[in-house]
Amino acid sequence: MEIYLFLFLFNLIFLIFNKSIANILNLYDSPNAERKIHKSSIPITGGLIIFLNFLIFYIYAGKIFDNNLNSNLFLITSIILFLLGIIDDKFDIQSNIKFLLLTLIIFPIVYLDQGLHLDNIRLSFLDNEYNIGKFGIAWTILCLLLFINALNMFDGINLQVGLYSLFILTFFILSNLNITLFIFIFIGILSFLFLNFKSKSFLGDGGSYLIAFIIGYSFIKMYDAKIIYYADQIVLFMVIPGYDLMRLFAIRILNKKNPFSADKNHLHHLLLTRFPYYAVITIIQLLVFVPIIFSILFGHTLFFIFISLIIYTFIVYRLS
Repeated sequence: MEIYLFLFLFNLIFLIFNKSIANILNLYDSPNAERKIHKSSIPITGGLIIFLNFLIFYIYAGKIFDNNLNSNLFLITSIILFLLGIIDDKFDIQSNIKFLLLTLIIFPIVYLDQGLHLDNIRLSFLDNEYNIGKFGIAWTILCLLLFINALNMFDGINLQVGLYSLFILTFFILSNLNITLFIFIFIGILSFLFLNFKSKSFLGDGGSYLIAFIIGYSFIKMYDAKIIYYADQIVLFMVIPGYDLMRLFAIRILNKKNPFSADKNHLHHLLLTRFPYYAVITIIQLLVFVPIIFSILFGHTLFFIFISLIIYTFIVYRLS
């Protein structure tokens, strides 16, 4: 219990000195009419508090997994991804270079960790298991890259990614997966949400990269261990950020723009043209949570994936 008391006090101190920390590190997100809706500079400290909670766990536990190599690879990859995000927040790295760097950072852990290869594809609506063999490493890297970018794009308004992440972490904890680690990260996200609710902190690319990697990594490990048996069960957790990513990429490519370019055509931007902020948050979270909960209770994952797609498409069609 002493470690949780320390963690509580640490997070409390961070909350009190949030602005001072942002000043020291010069971590601020400035307004940008092309892609942002806030009107003043906001500290980008959300990722930092989550990252520090993550490091405190590692110092407390000594390692994350029984396998020292996998544990060290996970720690090093998480640190480098967070630092890349911080650098991107400060200097706005060109999107193509950033994608290449993300690939290079992720490659070693996927290549060296045998339990992180999506070699087999199991789907709830098909009887056969499909082995993709030597393409497993490339497929795993692609899946992680897509989710990292999807979550980064999903981070557009206050509370959105924080609440989404808490929901997934709750699922991990209830699944008895690395409970202490996820409790530490859970507390960090709660601290961030307290600040984010009052527009006193943004998550930043560092935070979104870190959270996306941890979530993506954990889902793959659960799939490999058959805690989650079917791939489409994981897809359902990521389907709304994934739909938005694919739609935005398609629109930008059709308009002969870089698919990673910024705009105000995201789902939350469209909803904000018709609904107040709190209604938008509620709509998006229900769109994410309800199909997952129903699928857990009743099965029929593919059905709820299609229902999500239909509702998402209807909303986008009506608001575009």
